[in-house]
Amino acid sequence: MATKKKKKSANLTDELKESANKIWLAGLGALSMAESEGSKLFSTLVEKGRALDVETTTDALKARATKLSKSARKGADVTLDSVEKSVEATVSKTLGRLGIPSKDQVRELSAQVRALSKRLDEVGAGGKTTRRKTAKKKKKKVTRKAAKKSKTRGRSTGARKKKK
Repeated sequence: MATKKKKKSANLTDELKESANKIWLAGLGALSMAESEGSKLFSTLVEKGRALDVETTTDALKARATKLSKSARKGADVTLDSVEKSVEATVSKTLGRLGIPSKDQVRELSAQVRALSKRLDEVGAGGKTTRRKTAKKKKKKVTRKAAKKSKTRGRSTGARKKKK
């Protein structure tokens, strides 16, 4: 296994040496052509180098601007989230102080109402009529008491008049 790693690193080293050698030879060849072709070729190479430099600089600036905009967006999202949570907490506290139930409380109450409605449906119509009869009985008791009071009041006033 160690020999395989040594072979791979030796191959990689050889490839790097070969690439560096080719670059060196290309540079020498360019210099030789520049000498033989004169200043015309040299000027052409300088112009190509400038164009490549501008493209590289432009690409670098674009990449940096993209990176900065992503960073700014991320920071803005984090800030927006924290502000949103803060506002929600403040509004929730204020509504609680005013006695207005929160979403969770309304959901809980709705669930309780559904459960009670289900129980009432299970009991059926019998439970509803019982409540009506009870309410009617209470009304009758109240009216009977009122009638007794009015009879008693009438007698007491009548008795007072006769005594005079």
